[in-house]
Amino acid sequence: MSVDRQTVSKVDVSVFFAELAMLAGLAVAGWRLGIDGPMAVAVAVAFPLVAAVIWGLWLAPRATRRLRYPDGLIVKLTLVIIAAGLLARSGAVVWAVAIFLVVGSLFSLGEMSHRPDRKAVERRQVRDHTRRARSTHAPQGTSAVDDPCSAVHRSEGNGEVDPGR
Repeated sequence: MSVDRQTVSKVDVSVFFAELAMLAGLAVAGWRLGIDGPMAVAVAVAFPLVAAVIWGLWLAPRATRRLRYPDGLIVKLTLVIIAAGLLARSGAVVWAVAIFLVVGSLFSLGEMSHRPDRKAVERRQVRDHTRRARSTHAPQGTSAVDDPCSAVHRSEGNGEVDPGR
């Protein structure tokens, strides 16, 4: 059994603790906004549970439908704004400001640290475009990989060389 080990940076660890702080803030806000004992417990569980489900579906590092930058950052910051707003509404204004500033900053830093290099993205786009172009111009019965350096393509059907393509 092989284990996929990816490097974990100090930023990743900080972002993880920021996620936990946001979930804790949602639980505290839910507890304080709940009407009575059982309702307070239900809301204190529901707020972080909804955030955790959203996180697991679209934001977690191993999520199958992970949102890429900038969409992932927008959803993360939206969750932070909701958490801070609920904390402020519950009367914990200082904690709301702290969650907003610290957690929001760490989420942004985390996204920026994993954002792909612009030149690498451009190289990948050119490579993918070139592969698509080659595969659409390949003659029947052959592969576009047979002669990747050739600028001359065969016309479909008659086998003549068409240097104009």
